[in-house]
Amino acid sequence: MPPERAHTFETAPYEELFAVLLRQLKRPLKTHGFDLNDDDAAQLAGAVTQHRPDTRRAPLLAGLTAVIAESEGVLKQWGLSFQQALDVKMDAMPGWETTAEFLELANEKSNAELRIVIAAAWALLLDERRWLPYLLYLAAGHYDDETVIARRALACASGSEPSNADWFAQIRLWAQQPTKTQGAIVEQLQRLRTLLGRVADLKGAGMLLGWDQRTYMPAGGVQGRADQAATLAGLAHEFFTADEVGQLLDDLDGQFADYDSDEASLVRIMRRDYRKLKRIPSALLMEVQQVGAHARQAWQNARTQNDFALFQPHLEKMLALQRQLAETLNSSADGQPFDNLYSALLDRFEPGMTYERIDEIFSGLKKPLVALVQAINAKVDAVSDEVLRRHYPRERQLAFGQMLAQALGYDFQRGRLDLSAHPFTSGIHRDDVRITTRVNEDYVLVCLGSSIHETGHALHRQNLSPALYRSNLESTGLATAETLSRYYENIVGLSREFWQYAFPKAQEFFPHLADCDLETWYRAINKSFPSLIRTDADEVTYGLHIILRFELENELINGRLKVADLPKVWNERMEAYLGVVPPTNSDGVLQDIHWSQGGWGYFPDYLLGTIFASQLDAQLMREQPQHKAAWTRGEFGGVLRWLTDKIMAHGGKFTFAELAERATGTPFSWQPYMAYLQQKYGDIYGL
Repeated sequence: MPPERAHTFETAPYEELFAVLLRQLKRPLKTHGFDLNDDDAAQLAGAVTQHRPDTRRAPLLAGLTAVIAESEGVLKQWGLSFQQALDVKMDAMPGWETTAEFLELANEKSNAELRIVIAAAWALLLDERRWLPYLLYLAAGHYDDETVIARRALACASGSEPSNADWFAQIRLWAQQPTKTQGAIVEQLQRLRTLLGRVADLKGAGMLLGWDQRTYMPAGGVQGRADQAATLAGLAHEFFTADEVGQLLDDLDGQFADYDSDEASLVRIMRRDYRKLKRIPSALLMEVQQVGAHARQAWQNARTQNDFALFQPHLEKMLALQRQLAETLNSSADGQPFDNLYSALLDRFEPGMTYERIDEIFSGLKKPLVALVQAINAKVDAVSDEVLRRHYPRERQLAFGQMLAQALGYDFQRGRLDLSAHPFTSGIHRDDVRITTRVNEDYVLVCLGSSIHETGHALHRQNLSPALYRSNLESTGLATAETLSRYYENIVGLSREFWQYAFPKAQEFFPHLADCDLETWYRAINKSFPSLIRTDADEVTYGLHIILRFELENELINGRLKVADLPKVWNERMEAYLGVVPPTNSDGVLQDIHWSQGGWGYFPDYLLGTIFASQLDAQLMREQPQHKAAWTRGEFGGVLRWLTDKIMAHGGKFTFAELAERATGTPFSWQPYMAYLQQKYGDIYGL
């Protein structure tokens, strides 16, 4: 190399030197998804040499890692490691015969080596020591520019200039010790986990209080429970949005290169949630909790008495609070206001989801779904569900539901099954996940469907990676959560293979099924007809129940529909979409608990999860075409392991869209769901 160039490498200021070096990697970095210009290189060099935070640190390190891997692959084609490549004589290299081939080979090898050196040097400045041995090897030798680059990177990272004879010995000692930066990162991460653990504990206590209110709490305890829930919610919010948490997130930003790692995910997702919740006053959340506690009780009374007027003032208060909450949260990840105020609530339950995106999905699905509903209705008498409408004693239904939950993998040492007005799952802790169900003694599918649905939720919570508990990663977006519950309720619980195992046991629990065969039972549980109650709806009509609620929520939040008019509009659209009119408000607008407890924006996630469940099953069928044969033997461990690997174990590390693509290799789509329905119900109804 020309001596003046080497001299420049030796004497240039660190910021200038590493900016020049990073510019040499622009092309390979762009190939691996990290695009930068000369100004970006200068800014990044200034940030790393002056120890300033920069949000591009993590993606840059990911790009550098890919460049090194690619360059090492070039050397491996000749059977060489990086160190071997540095020392091998070119005339001993295979693969050339002419001078031109020799020069081409030499150039390819030299470029690969230089890229590794520059990328390793930059990685060290980003506190990644994986390739530190490469730099030490170079610094101890005489490899022209490569040695100079290695020594300057080591000097910059260690803060020790090579001005004395024992400098390299000092560097070796430094290399054996964690850097102050690394030690600080570990300490800061542990502190963040501690703070998040306190928040998780408060939320768990709140869930326990909520479970008790909806199961065994005496009716007179509403006010006390409202105060307790509000206090816990307020404390959790204050802890989560504390300034110390914000400072820790700033300090840890960009420190973890592996996007998939628990650490990188914790910081990434926490920053997203922190920015969102920091905008919400604790007083507003406490008011939502207080109003919600009273509204839940009013909803239960109104539904029991079929009196919407008992619930209306509570619903109006909750709607006003939800509008206030939406206005507070009205900005997307890039800081821009949403086009539709309702999107702020949708994003709260499933980050990244907007009104426009969901409307696009539901609009694509609606036409073929309505066509299928109409085709089935034309043959509605082809399937009888008489066998489901016999008398099934409550206690036997509960016992059978418990048996099925246990068979599917639910651990009753870490959970329990109870009754409630509206079935739910309470994930108090990974080792305390409780489910409830509902019983109609004259229609057994209510209890069966609810029990299996909530089992899906519980399996999700019980199979989350232990490393993610007591952090913000223990909770997923709700579309993801509903994917697992709907997978078990529909894909498993309504399959012929499942009932080949379970129906003989049902006949043991319910002796009056002795006159029924498996095929009659299978067709009965899959009978499709317009129902009044969403939770009782079959697979085909269920989506229309959700689309109805999606439309009404959007109109209520945006002020185009008044609460007083809700029962009338509800009934009109039920007739238009499903051809039925609820005879009472209890069977209509009062059937769901969600609006009373602040679950505005939740309903669409049921259908998104239902759609994704079919997409997952299509992928599992491609990977393991015979996997459902195990279900006929009551063996459900295989599907649980697959779902755990693809979805459950990851908690909230990835968005719904990311999970869909990672699990199936394709973007989220409603087409597999429609194909599943058309094939299954085409077979049942002879369409």
